Amino acid sequence: LLDSYTTLVPLALTSTHLPLKERLKVLKALKYLTGVYVSMNSLTIPEFFEDHIGEWMDHFHVMMSKLEAPRADMDGGFRPGDEIVREIVNVQTVVIEALTVYAEKYEEEFKPFLPQLTQDIWLLAVERGPDPALDGLVTNALAYLTTVAGQPWNRGLFEPEGAVSRIIKQICVPNLKMRSSDRESFRDTPYVFARENMDGSLANNRARAATELIRRLLVHFDAHVTSLCLSHIESLLASYRSNPNEWQDKYTAVSLFLAVAVKGSTRSHGATTLNTAMPVTAFLKEHVISSLTSGGPDSFPELKALLIKAVITFRTHLPADDNIALFEPLIELLNSNSYVVHTYAASAIDRLVTMAPISDKSAKVLDRAVVGRVVLKALDPLLRLANSPLYPKEKWPFNSFAMRALTDLLVQAPIPVTLPLLPALLRNLALFVRKIAENPEMCSSSWFTHYLFESIAVIVRRRISQEGRDTAVTDEAARVLGVVGRIEADLFPVFQVILQNQNEDLMPYVFQIMALLLEAAPGEISATYLALFEPILAPCNWQMAGNVAGLVRLLQAYLQKGTSQLLTANARFVERIIEVADGLMTSRRTEPSGMKLLTGLIEALDPALLRPHMPQILRLALRRLKSGWERPLVRRFAPLMDLLCVTVGKHGLGFFVEALESPGDLRAIQRGFWADFLPKIVAASRRKAGVIATVRMLAEDSELWADLPILERIVRALVETLLASAAAVEAGEKEIYLSMLEDVGDGGVKGTRLVHSRDGHHDAFAEVKKPEEFVVQGSVFSSE
Repeated sequence: LLDSYTTLVPLALTSTHLPLKERLKVLKALKYLTGVYVSMNSLTIPEFFEDHIGEWMDHFHVMMSKLEAPRADMDGGFRPGDEIVREIVNVQTVVIEALTVYAEKYEEEFKPFLPQLTQDIWLLAVERGPDPALDGLVTNALAYLTTVAGQPWNRGLFEPEGAVSRIIKQICVPNLKMRSSDRESFRDTPYVFARENMDGSLANNRARAATELIRRLLVHFDAHVTSLCLSHIESLLASYRSNPNEWQDKYTAVSLFLAVAVKGSTRSHGATTLNTAMPVTAFLKEHVISSLTSGGPDSFPELKALLIKAVITFRTHLPADDNIALFEPLIELLNSNSYVVHTYAASAIDRLVTMAPISDKSAKVLDRAVVGRVVLKALDPLLRLANSPLYPKEKWPFNSFAMRALTDLLVQAPIPVTLPLLPALLRNLALFVRKIAENPEMCSSSWFTHYLFESIAVIVRRRISQEGRDTAVTDEAARVLGVVGRIEADLFPVFQVILQNQNEDLMPYVFQIMALLLEAAPGEISATYLALFEPILAPCNWQMAGNVAGLVRLLQAYLQKGTSQLLTANARFVERIIEVADGLMTSRRTEPSGMKLLTGLIEALDPALLRPHMPQILRLALRRLKSGWERPLVRRFAPLMDLLCVTVGKHGLGFFVEALESPGDLRAIQRGFWADFLPKIVAASRRKAGVIATVRMLAEDSELWADLPILERIVRALVETLLASAAAVEAGEKEIYLSMLEDVGDGGVKGTRLVHSRDGHHDAFAEVKKPEEFVVQGSVFSSE
């Protein structure tokens, strides 16, 4: 490798007389060889490379400083005939990647070469122009400087007078500017621009790399960097004030402020740690909030988008009154013709209404009454954005950010405010579903589809719980049945189209909404649902991975409604469900779903009907535990813990033990994980089941009292579970809700599970109000 490199480097410098193809071959060979070098040194430095490090670093110095430099004035792509320049850029990009590995991992070996190579990369970062074709090179150069600046032993490189000032002025500020190529992306591919820039998710982005460099310099030169940046910000703002049409100066100033003012951030909270020397509140009031709607929603859209991003970033650090005052301009910006601006505005409204203090994730900052007023003003603009006729025409997907904002507004707003709006809103959303069902190409974003059905689930739950209380109808069952019927009349026609066409993208959501309606309808299972039961069990439906979560959810609803009708419809339905669960539990991805099905059977069936099937159920449930299949522990064992707790708590320890393959399995379960996983159950109803099952185990297992080590662990786990505060449980469930919303992606099984259609873990022990009282009073079940 070294011999080849030694031969090729001089050729790269003196090959101007060679034909173009030959020169390109030399440069491409150097690029590939450097890539091999990076791979071989990524984990540890091999002895050969350590022995010859001087030769390698000399070659890298030559590659960085002697190769023909790309032109610094390019902004619009390489011109014809620039193939050589392009390959030089590619080689230097990979060389910087190699040097970054050494700077990060091999301090002692790299130290003698650090000053010269850092100077080479510094010059490259300064000299390279704004062309997007150079983004990889410049971003890698900034990443290298960020790595070096973050290491205390390299502090001396940046201490000479003017060094940090030149980095800020010559490297950071220029790369925070909005280039003409960025403006083209803003106008021509706004959907991509919004997704990649809103949360800083674009890895190969100069502005993000410059921001990281500034924040790393703040670690060791806090006061100096802050002072320099404030000076640049004021100069840029003064230039903007003298000519407000030059909005790019203010854009750069706000970008620089965001870079230096934020020391730590998360997606869910925005800025979490601030630079205390930066006047955040004053800056936002004077230069951000006051400018959100100046000149109308369509003036300087690039600048307005950045101002909204600043609001999103600092929202948790503004006083509540200031956050409330933001809603009016943000709602006005929903009417902007710029996709990025109205998308950012929708996201800002969403983040404000779901905002929680950094120190207490379970508490809301904004009062629900405020959210109610926002809903009344923002509902129509959000619906219009979610279904804008511009998007399909321009080949953009429906606006998933607007639909998510709509979902969260419905969740957070007071029910009396939203209830009168829900029937018409449901019909509008049903029209969205029909459009997507009939023309799938109109919606390329699974995010939009997910939040669309999430909104439908919220509406269904709200209407059933509230309209079912209509005192004009004295019969409660009739009231609820009437509400369910009206909802089904709005949704079932389009659901029928989806099921008939076997629309794989929408079917999982349809099954979950149907589960909600089936659970809510009083009385027996309707003929419509009975007719669907047998087709649901057909193997072809379960072969589509996306269907699994929705089908399991629907089958749980069937089981909770009662089993007598199911037995009449199919005498072998229990065996059929066990077969389905067996198939699901052969795969890691669907094993938890299979466990849920088995748990639903145990909850629904009476002991006489369940007893013949329990050995097979427990054999399937414990199969993976005995095989030692490695997975994240909580995810693997939580569904199994649910199943065991429901079995022991509902039917008693004797019923459980007689179905085990070996009596020794009970002690293995107690010793293996019962005590460890009991306190880790999050859902309140499942925690109750765990407490009840543990109490019954202690009361009905006389041999357990002779095994003091296991007894002590189980009692300790029981006490720990009981002491867990209700607030902690609520916070845990809230965290699950937020994480599920954040994890919705562009496809995959996980992304099809609706938060607001979750079964919420059916309470198999509704008669026990407080598990603490159950422990004190002793078992209320017969142990016979």
